[in-house]
Amino acid sequence: MEDFIREFKKLEQTCNNLFDCDHGVTTYIDYMKEVPYDVSSDIPGWDKAFRSLKRVRRIRNSLVHDTDDVYYNESDIEFISNFRKKIEQGNDPLSIYIRMYDDDDEDEEYKPYTSDYIQKNSSSSHTPAYTASYSPDYSYSYASSSLLDDIFEWFGDLLGGLFGFLGRVLLFILKLGIFLLILAGLFVGSLFFFLFG
Repeated sequence: MEDFIREFKKLEQTCNNLFDCDHGVTTYIDYMKEVPYDVSSDIPGWDKAFRSLKRVRRIRNSLVHDTDDVYYNESDIEFISNFRKKIEQGNDPLSIYIRMYDDDDEDEEYKPYTSDYIQKNSSSSHTPAYTASYSPDYSYSYASSSLLDDIFEWFGDLLGGLFGFLGRVLLFILKLGIFLLILAGLFVGSLFFFLFG
């Protein structure tokens, strides 16, 4: 556990320095969320890095909050270490993304590191920008996240990236359907118990 926490702290500090903020890993993830899918899909390893960052952040928060069912392995620690080195070398997904569009003066549309772009095009309630004034909402407790939450999050990211608003609607319908199935099962079980129990 200590080796995981130690490596995560190094990554967090690297991201804090990069964005001049606290909670640098979350800030990095928030920036990744702002990049349009049709652009991020052109960057090798983007999706894997995005999912892995969210995974190791959830593991770290679970470890810090003493959650018993925390599973990680050596590959998670290796990812953290390698990702930190990529950031330091400028080979991480956001650095590649910025280089792809920084040289293209005509294409101002895809420059999320400028606050003007973020304010005009952000779909989230907060607007990440490469400034110290960025302050996302940390009220959600990642320690309470479960495998089902991770599956819904992954599915939502996939649908949201592919279909935007329609994907979020489909995810809501899926969650509602599962909830209704559970509710129907409880009702039938209770009815069966009442009649035959």
